Amino acid sequence: MDNGKEGWKVGTSFLRPPSFVHNLADCAEPEPDDGRSPRIDISDNIVVHTSSNFTGQNNIRLMDAYTLKDIPHEISNPEFVDKVSICGRAGSEIVVASTYSIIEAEAVHWDREEDGDFASSIPPIQDWQYTGNSNNGIETIGCETHLITAHDGMIRLYEVNKEEPFEAGIQELFIPRNRIRVDEGVAEEEGAEDEEMKLAWGPDKTHFIVGCTHKICVLKLDANEISLVKTITVPNWEVVNVALAEDYIVASSKDKKVHIWNRSTGDKMVYGLQVARQGSPCVMLE
Repeated sequence: MDNGKEGWKVGTSFLRPPSFVHNLADCAEPEPDDGRSPRIDISDNIVVHTSSNFTGQNNIRLMDAYTLKDIPHEISNPEFVDKVSICGRAGSEIVVASTYSIIEAEAVHWDREEDGDFASSIPPIQDWQYTGNSNNGIETIGCETHLITAHDGMIRLYEVNKEEPFEAGIQELFIPRNRIRVDEGVAEEEGAEDEEMKLAWGPDKTHFIVGCTHKICVLKLDANEISLVKTITVPNWEVVNVALAEDYIVASSKDKKVHIWNRSTGDKMVYGLQVARQGSPCVMLE
């Protein structure tokens, strides 16, 4: 990529043709019909995504956002990583990986060398064990200052530890700050799977959207507090994906339809835009 970060921005825009193409063929699903697909997150500095190796287990792949060269790392790769996200400031990123019941966060410290290779060091680790079973992985989103998780009707807010993670004795990469229940979750029955939830940032990352089975919530992030701004109930269909734009709230449903609301008023604007391709539509706004 000749023009660095600006080229990366062009490459990720769905309104303009890409300036490069990166082949994710090695991110094939572990099984043809198990519903898993590559998960990806990007920051100004790095790209992280899941990929399945020949054993069928998911690995985390880390790349330089400028060159898309692989970055060596020591992430322990819990089996079947379903979701990934990035937190922390550029140069001190924290990669967060989740499975059906575990979230693992690891600091990634690396430097570009003159020859274009990378030097890295062993990162501190922090993880959480949740009860229950989120079939497609616990949902997470991150930014420079915070990590947000969604699991079984509960939104949890963690603040990025401002101390240098590679200093001796620093163990906590994140500090719990707040939590809010947005849905009732599921009954505690043996073998029951927890409610699937979806998370997505708004354009400026001061607000984010949560998709529950029959409910969509817009929340505000203010310092270490989260507050509920708007709730939309959808009793007649199940939410699959969500997105939050400056003026719109968007969700997709299992019946291959896209639904759009006015963000300010909550009035529905598009009723069941049909998506022809197989599978549930993936919603993403820029």
